[in-house]
Amino acid sequence: ALKIATSNSAKIIGKTNLGMIKEGKQADIVAWEKDPTKELDAIREASFVMKKGKIVKHQDKIYKTF
Repeated sequence: ALKIATSNSAKIIGKTNLGMIKEGKQADIVAWEKDPTKELDAIREASFVMKKGKIVKHQDKIYKTF
């Protein structure tokens, strides 16, 4: 479900510049210490979030992005 809701969504709607971590592409990144594909509760505990190339959360710190 996570993969379908993320990078596959860009393919479905025909947005070839989204959903990939690659030069010239756009992607929001979320990282977890636990594997959310194996431990569903881990989805609530993201340790790193990057949106539009800016870090918005790193461990316990939340950053403004405007």
